Amino acid sequence: MRENRTYGSEGGETGKPVFPTPIMERKGGNMDGKRGGGKSGKKAPKRPASKGRGSSSRSGDKVYTIEVYLTAGPVSEGFAKANPVVMRTIEMKGNQTLEALHGAIFDAFDREEQHLYEFQFGAQPFDPAARRYGLPQVQEGFFPGLDDDAKTSDVTTTKLDDLGLDKGQSFWYWFDFGDDWYHQVEVVAIGKAEPRAPYPRITAREGESPPQYMDYDDEEDYDDEEDDDDE
Repeated sequence: MRENRTYGSEGGETGKPVFPTPIMERKGGNMDGKRGGGKSGKKAPKRPASKGRGSSSRSGDKVYTIEVYLTAGPVSEGFAKANPVVMRTIEMKGNQTLEALHGAIFDAFDREEQHLYEFQFGAQPFDPAARRYGLPQVQEGFFPGLDDDAKTSDVTTTKLDDLGLDKGQSFWYWFDFGDDWYHQVEVVAIGKAEPRAPYPRITAREGESPPQYMDYDDEEDYDDEEDDDDE
C-alpha cells in the first residue's frame, strides 16, 4: 500500500515510515533532517564493476520491473514536505546481480559516495528470519562489530533469477550503515527483455533525489518557498 512507502518525521504530515521506530533507534537512523552517521559511516571498499551491470548477455531473457521507494533517511522536513513520494522505476534482467541492482539504485537516486549496503528478504525490515545479502567483505568479518551474528549471502554472485521473485513481492534495501537510507523495493512486473536493450535502465522517476549529505542551507530554501506559497 502506498502509505507504507512514505517517509519523514514519524507522525508528521508525510506519514509514519514502514520501518518501526525501535529499528531506527537501534540502527542510528533518523528521519527529522539531522545527520546520522554522515560521512563517518562505514564505506564500502572499491570493487571492480559488476559483470551484471549493463550486461548485454543473450542469457536471462526475463526482465523485472522494480519500483524503489525511499522510506526513511536524513532528509530535511522541508524536503519531505515538497517530495511526499520519492520513487524510481528500474528494469533489470534476471541474469543481473543484486550488486548490479545496488548500482542502478545508486545512480537512480543521484548518489555520489559509495557505502555499505544490504538487501533483506523478509516479512518486514530487519526480520530475524529474513534472507540477507551483502558485500563479501562484511560476510567475512571485514568490519568487526557490524552485525557479527548476521548471516548474509553474497550480492556479487546472487542473480535476480536466483531469488524466486514474484510479481507484487516486496523486499528491503538499506544503504549506508551510518546515515541509514532505507528503501522498500517492489516487483511490479515480470516480462521479457527487449533485444539489444541496455539493462539495468531507469524508466520513471517521482520526486527529487535528496542530497546524500543534507545541507542545512537547503532546508532554509525549502522553508522560504513554503512561506511564499502561504502568502
